[in-house]
Amino acid sequence: GKTLLAANLAVSIARGLDEHVLLVDCDFRQSMLHQTFGLEIHQGLREYLENGNSVAPYLQPTPVEKLTLLPAGERPANPSELLSSEKMRKLIDELKARYQDRYVIIDTPPVQFTAEGNSLASMVDGVLLVVRSGKTSKELVFQAAENIGRDRILGVVFNGGNGSRKYSRRYYGFGSS
Repeated sequence: GKTLLAANLAVSIARGLDEHVLLVDCDFRQSMLHQTFGLEIHQGLREYLENGNSVAPYLQPTPVEKLTLLPAGERPANPSELLSSEKMRKLIDELKARYQDRYVIIDTPPVQFTAEGNSLASMVDGVLLVVRSGKTSKELVFQAAENIGRDRILGVVFNGGNGSRKYSRRYYGFGSS
């Protein structure tokens, strides 16, 4: 759900009057953003981090006006090393400085299963935590928040809930579980 949420958030923002979006696929293990937009791409972030001098050749337009994608590229043998590298940190700083007129949204691997998500969280301005409703324990959510840093979390999206009134009452603490 996190990848689809990142893609939909990027599309929603890009459809605004003056908003531009750069969507970065940092999920080397399950790269899917290029497929979400119907693109067949074989080079991207990995190739830039390993050999690139400029990120520009790896930026891909999408069918959505004002939405650009930096795809993950081919799956590397060392995703943690690449995403926690100094070159990745410099890239994020460059994207923030160079593209001050656009939002930069990064799709990361799940923070509870890999080190990459936590490493990337330390490099960005804020984190939107996506939690699978009914599958992720409260303790795991609190642990993820502690690992990321509560001050970095912009919000939490509960994904996959059935939207029932019973569930929402339990969530807000005034229903029985």
